Amino acid sequence: GFNWEKRKEPFQIVYRGVDAPWAEHDWRAVPAAGQAARLEEFLREDRRRSFDLATAPLLRVHVIRMSETAWHFCWSHHHLLLDGWSRSLLVQEWLQRYRAALRGERAAVAVPRPFKHYLAWLRQQDAAAAEAFWRRELAGFEAPAALTLGRAGMKGEKEQGGGEVEIFLSAEDSRVVREFAARRQLTANTVAQGAWSLLLGRLGGTGEPVCGVTVSGRPAELPGVETMVGLFINTLPLRVAIAADARVGSWLETLQKKMTELRRFESTPLARIQSWSGLGHGEAMFESIFVFENYPVDPAAADLGTGFTIGGISSFERPNYPLTLLVSP
Repeated sequence: GFNWEKRKEPFQIVYRGVDAPWAEHDWRAVPAAGQAARLEEFLREDRRRSFDLATAPLLRVHVIRMSETAWHFCWSHHHLLLDGWSRSLLVQEWLQRYRAALRGERAAVAVPRPFKHYLAWLRQQDAAAAEAFWRRELAGFEAPAALTLGRAGMKGEKEQGGGEVEIFLSAEDSRVVREFAARRQLTANTVAQGAWSLLLGRLGGTGEPVCGVTVSGRPAELPGVETMVGLFINTLPLRVAIAADARVGSWLETLQKKMTELRRFESTPLARIQSWSGLGHGEAMFESIFVFENYPVDPAAADLGTGFTIGGISSFERPNYPLTLLVSP
């Protein structure tokens, strides 16, 4: 849970024990034709419930039996608790334990380093160097470019006031992107970020668009960080200079160097960066965020053997920015 009342800074509190928020439902009597609509309403209601940040453990699980051989597993949690990388780690550990249970064995699961080691690392970082870097990056920045996207064609849940569009690149287009990135020694992240920055510059009418970029926040110099579970991600402002006469390849190389330098100070809280910018308190630094998801996933995880398989996986996140681009390789 989290406590911030009457404190200078918020505290995450780890309890020795909590009541497991686990609920089981049996929908076998519901006609198959009506189960999908009932599930959709169930998930909508679950999202409306939200969480009380002071009440641990900020997650809940519902297991719904749909038939003799099928279940729907619904896991809801607050983002303050863990990020996508950590969620992937937890699912892999659950699968490892489940496979062992099917064999009547006890899983040999390695104990990861605790999250508090990351918090200790955070306290050792050079705050003065971070402030100097971010003040240089945002010098002269006055306001984010307004994205006049309009509301036409937006479809989605009314209570969210927004919609979602999913686009898949073809195998050929994906190959072209990968080969171009490899040829220029770029990451796919840089190529996608460059395309997004160009689009934002055109939509906002600016040669220096600023958008939020979500970073993994896992410092390579901290041993065992890749196995830690907690919230490591951070969202940072990325200011990109676009010159009309720039060559795409060299411009992307410059952008990649800039993003590499930015990651040296990726643990700086966004609220602190905001205070060093020229914006007033409460003003948004950007209207869009760019997320490149690239965390460990076991491609064989869906097959547990003994006829037990996992499929139909979907997720729902509630961002607090007007526009979010999520890229998944």
